[in-house]
Amino acid sequence: MCEGSSTGVLGEVDKLKGKENYKSWKLVMESSLIVSAWKIESKNWEKSDAKARSDIFITVLPHIVEYLGEIPTAAGIWAQLKADHKASGAANRMDKSNEWEQLRYGGK
Repeated sequence: MCEGSSTGVLGEVDKLKGKENYKSWKLVMESSLIVSAWKIESKNWEKSDAKARSDIFITVLPHIVEYLGEIPTAAGIWAQLKADHKASGAANRMDKSNEWEQLRYGGK
């Protein structure tokens, strides 16, 4: 298992540390939350939301849980994380440029 990763269903998900691994964490968590949603009855929104909040909390570092703990919904937590880790316009363009270069040259 990866250092700093969570346990259980999300076993190999590295915990969110901050901007340094937000992008990869976000992709894995989106996939995990989609899969989890299929397992929970969609009629029971409160149970689904509680499960999503739990999945997010077990995959972030403790200081981030403390920071997000008062937000009542998974959607609210997700929005806060997105706002906190969204790259600025120039930084985002640089990230996209780097991603395209890696794809173009196979990461070399």
